[in-house]
Amino acid sequence: MTPIHRNISAVPAPPAPGQSASHPTHAHAHAGARASGTLQAVVSAGTQDMLNAAHLEDELNRTQAFAKLMEAGPKAAKDLLV
Repeated sequence: MTPIHRNISAVPAPPAPGQSASHPTHAHAHAGARASGTLQAVVSAGTQDMLNAAHLEDELNRTQAFAKLMEAGPKAAKDLLV
């Protein structure tokens, strides 16, 4: 499961022990740090998905080229490779 599909709640986290819920700067700083972490997870998941897609596309291209060479026979393969 990618980080983007994890259970991410829009509800702010409760204040840390010793902190009051009425202290707005702490709540906003915590929400900002959490949003930044979520954004980083989404970007990281997207990057990994693109790398995986590129790898799969490369494998597909190689397999298709190999299949065409097998269909064409040895003489055609020699002409294509030279």
